[in-house]
Amino acid sequence: MESTKPKKILYCIAYNLWSQGNVWVPQKDYTHAVDVGEARWTFFQDLQSNRKRVIIVGIAPVLGYFVDDNHGDKLSV
Repeated sequence: MESTKPKKILYCIAYNLWSQGNVWVPQKDYTHAVDVGEARWTFFQDLQSNRKRVIIVGIAPVLGYFVDDNHGDKLSV
């Protein structure tokens, strides 16, 4: 019997983070989600507790990554 849950894929969120030096610093974060909306929601839920200022540059599925360890903690392109 197949599961009816949507399959989550790995998304990259590219954003600029306001730093202590009063400059925008480019950053990337990764999250598993079923779509871009869920990836964006997850990203902002994580930021909400830290109250950081960010500008989203883009959110897209990650293509061509490889798992480099047994736990899925290390990825490479």
